[in-house]
Amino acid sequence: MRIIFYGGRQAGMIVLLTLLSLREKVLCVVPEDDIVEKTARLLKLNIKEPKDINDRKFVNYLKSLKPDLFLCCHGRQSHKKNKKDSKNREY
Repeated sequence: MRIIFYGGRQAGMIVLLTLLSLREKVLCVVPEDDIVEKTARLLKLNIKEPKDINDRKFVNYLKSLKPDLFLCCHGRQSHKKNKKDSKNREY
């Protein structure tokens, strides 16, 4: 599978290394932190660090790679604690 990887932190690092161990084709790495960037450099992977991930030139570059998957993996909190749903239940 042809993959563009966007990620950081420990979770991102684990996923990136797992992809490589499964011999997936990582076309490009967009690191969110130093640990993923340094590892990608050591492994001689294609690294891109755009100022804005939605920049049209960058998006066109990613499309030109013809990926099967754009995989985003961060170890960040996705929601705040004690949010409430429409029925006022906490989750």
